[in-house]
Amino acid sequence: SVQALMASPKARGLFHRAISQSGGGRQSMRSLADLEKLGEKLAADWGATDLKSLRALPAEKLLARTRPVELGAYGPVVDGIYMTAAPWQAFAEGKQAPVPFLVGANSFEASLMATFNVNAERIRSFIGAGGALLKKLYGEDEEQAARELFGDALFVGPARYLAARASEARQPAYLYHFSYVLEGRRGQVPGAAHGSEIPFVFDTLDGSPVAKLVTAQDRKMADVMSSYWTQFAKTGDPNRSGLPQWPAYSASGDKLLEFGADIAVRERFRAGKLDALDSILSVRR
Repeated sequence: SVQALMASPKARGLFHRAISQSGGGRQSMRSLADLEKLGEKLAADWGATDLKSLRALPAEKLLARTRPVELGAYGPVVDGIYMTAAPWQAFAEGKQAPVPFLVGANSFEASLMATFNVNAERIRSFIGAGGALLKKLYGEDEEQAARELFGDALFVGPARYLAARASEARQPAYLYHFSYVLEGRRGQVPGAAHGSEIPFVFDTLDGSPVAKLVTAQDRKMADVMSSYWTQFAKTGDPNRSGLPQWPAYSASGDKLLEFGADIAVRERFRAGKLDALDSILSVRR
């Protein structure tokens, strides 16, 4: 949503900072015509012959007959008015909103694979001709490689891509990677799942479903992250006295701030893998 607002000409001037957490960024966006065809097909599947009968359908019937993967179709569309291009295209052309931009992703975005019905075979199909290079980079374990590829191709890499394009447009951009796992869950989960940064950003760990597991170290991380986010909202720069320095992003420097067991600046983070993915995705475009 944040990236769509950054790209929408109708939203220009309505906000003065933007933060995108695990928002993707390289995916295509359907056109209005595509969605109209999909709507007609779904209406037929649901047994609705006209607008009146479609509106009369109970919500339970719609939900019972809609596969979870289809829900991804109901997002912003390129209609030529509110959205004139997909976010990645707007950023590539320097047409995004000219505001400070904070963006990043988590270490275990693959927690979403089951939700979107994605497995190793679908990942291989998506990558296509670049498979040999990525196999060399990601290793022979197909399941592990698929999990890493899912996170890098759909979240980690796109966040870096958007930060680089914002920087090229001379906008302040700050890139992060969230890998912090609650002390009480370390060794039990593969990493920071999609959305797991949210109670840290809003400093709401003690009111969350994991409150019983929260330790002093977890609370300290929440205090630090919420301080960065608040400072960015106030000033357009997350840095302030008492916090580790967070460098603005540039493609040449390629530095991000990792929120892990420690908070540290990482240079060229996963660069070999992300550079290879960038090349493959550019060719596919």
